[in-house]
Amino acid sequence: MVRSQEGRVEELRAMDERLLAIMRTTSDPMFMKDREGRYMVANPALLRILGRDLEDVVGRSDVELQFDPATGREIMAMDRQVMDANSDLTVEEVVRTREGCRTFQTTRAPLHDERGRVIGLTGTARDITDRKRAEEALKESEAKYRGLFENTQDIAAVLRYELDDRGKVADWTLEDANPPALKALGAGSLSEVAGKRMSEVARTWDLPPLMDITDLVRMKSAPFIHGRHIEGISKDYILTFIPLERGRFILTATDITEIKTAQRRLEEKRARLRAIVDNLPVGVAIADTEGRIVEVNRMTEQIWGVGPGDMDGGGQGPRKAGAERPQTERDRQLARALKGETVINEEYDIERGDGSVGTIISSAAPIMDPRGKIIGALSTVVDITERRALEKDLAEAKSRAETYVDVLTHDVNNYNTAAMGYLQLAEMRLHLEEDDMKYITKPLEVLEDSTELIANVRDLQRLEAGRNGAGTVDVCRMLKEVKEAFEDPPGREVVITLDAPDHCPAMTSGLLRNAFSNIVSNAIKHSAGPLDVNIRMDFEPVRGEDGIRISIEDNGPGIPDERKKVIFDRSLMGLTRTVSRGLGLYFVKRLVEDLGGEVWAEDRMPGDHTKGARFVMRLPLRQDTKGDA
Repeated sequence: MVRSQEGRVEELRAMDERLLAIMRTTSDPMFMKDREGRYMVANPALLRILGRDLEDVVGRSDVELQFDPATGREIMAMDRQVMDANSDLTVEEVVRTREGCRTFQTTRAPLHDERGRVIGLTGTARDITDRKRAEEALKESEAKYRGLFENTQDIAAVLRYELDDRGKVADWTLEDANPPALKALGAGSLSEVAGKRMSEVARTWDLPPLMDITDLVRMKSAPFIHGRHIEGISKDYILTFIPLERGRFILTATDITEIKTAQRRLEEKRARLRAIVDNLPVGVAIADTEGRIVEVNRMTEQIWGVGPGDMDGGGQGPRKAGAERPQTERDRQLARALKGETVINEEYDIERGDGSVGTIISSAAPIMDPRGKIIGALSTVVDITERRALEKDLAEAKSRAETYVDVLTHDVNNYNTAAMGYLQLAEMRLHLEEDDMKYITKPLEVLEDSTELIANVRDLQRLEAGRNGAGTVDVCRMLKEVKEAFEDPPGREVVITLDAPDHCPAMTSGLLRNAFSNIVSNAIKHSAGPLDVNIRMDFEPVRGEDGIRISIEDNGPGIPDERKKVIFDRSLMGLTRTVSRGLGLYFVKRLVEDLGGEVWAEDRMPGDHTKGARFVMRLPLRQDTKGDA
């Protein structure tokens, strides 16, 4: 029996050795305490937490050893509970240590003697601080996810793949859905649709084409984004598929219907704008910030004689192979526009794609965004090649016509002068009866009209050519010369009075003398019997400038009201006295307007045209003349 007891003791000793070895090597704190809560055994892991040696720990309680005495009292209270209840207890405890607060999962068990009495307790503790922190972080993350999931404006749902016999995705089962998703499915709560197949709850979504996409997401375990118009609900969405574990995935749907509608409207506007630009009678080109042409209309291609895509890198003309294109004036125009300058109607010659030469007028302006930043340039081109050719032909034709008119007026005037000389000699030497004198006087009148007509044509020619004889002239002297030239005509009683200063120099045209002569001559020729003609000049502002007013009135037969508006616009219809007068008044109107003035006819006695006519001219002065009056 002695040997049996000795074997038992050895066995217990071996067990104690093994227990001590475990306690020494484990990373979890282990301890034994007596009935008073004093440590009897503490392994190295516990000693590291307490920051003490074994000799300092054995025989002392937690109140004496803990960094925080309050924590020590809580631990001892838990120990007494285990020993009093004589039962195991596992709890999570927050212990304040030198390294801060740590969370432990502690298991305590009562320690018995040979008779089963509780003589203390034993326990193990595991530091679960990191795990608790991870759990808290996970809970926080889940709360954030749930908040995002519930509050996002996009449709969001958690779905599970449903496979067919071939292992392909055939349907989805709904596990979770946020409020926008429930609204899209027509459900009031998640319980109405959770666990159901999408083919049952989303019949209008045209799901079959999306099954191949989710099959690809499932196999590759990679997110996938897909834009789709869902005809059944007339909506446009950006669908995002995000794979999860255990055969599930997240589906989000962003409603882009308004964006798509705006894009379609923008495309329609661009199409309309493109149609307008393509049908403009001018070439239009748009350049980027580097000066490269990014868009041109049909007229631009037509002007340059190239097809679509054949413009060179700078967009200034047809692409040429083999050589660098020299910088053109239009290159410089675009460069100026890209610097913020606006270029208007600059003319230069171009070489077209077929080698022909043309002439264009080009303008350029910067294109700016709403913040005023230059984002490109716009160039417009007008082909004036034909116009230039027509202008050249017109100039040549005008030159020829002027030559013909010069020759005609010179030679015909010479013939008229000679004929009039012979007729006047005949009138003096041939002592004809009064009835026969009309054969002399009538031809003389016709020749005089012809000479006047030629003078009017010559003056009009000078006006049309821009040779109005502008310079410093004395208007008062002109009026005196006209008075002297027309008073006391043969066979007529004509009295001409002049009311004007002695001198009134002005920057105007020497042709005014002819205009005054036309009016006075018409008054004499288109009246019979005694005639009074009054010429008057006054100073009067014209359009805010210093000016003069010249009136020439007579007491002849006058001009009916319906004729006053048209006498200055008569066209040459034949060689008659009336036409001669009309052409002369047309010349008067053209000259006065060319000098910046105005002319009109009115009744000498207001309201009674039979009492004579008054012609009024108002002309601006180009220098101060009032001091000479």
